[in-house]
Amino acid sequence: MTGVYAGFIDTDMAAGVNAPKTSPRQVAERALEGVRTGQDYVVAGDEARDIRAALLADPAAFEAKLREAWEQGASPWAA
Repeated sequence: MTGVYAGFIDTDMAAGVNAPKTSPRQVAERALEGVRTGQDYVVAGDEARDIRAALLADPAAFEAKLREAWEQGASPWAA
């Protein structure tokens, strides 16, 4: 099994999202490469890579940043 993490993907489903998106092609290419090479965890987009790095570096700080954004009403769906 391979988990694929991409953040928002540039599809109709995420059309209303005001945040960086990864192309479907890039997600598919990285996912297939991960399966071919036996990876358990594939980070297919730059946003997902940055989030993973921040989470691994300091989970408490990452959680605090998300909590603060939530409390201020931040949303990637806001236009």
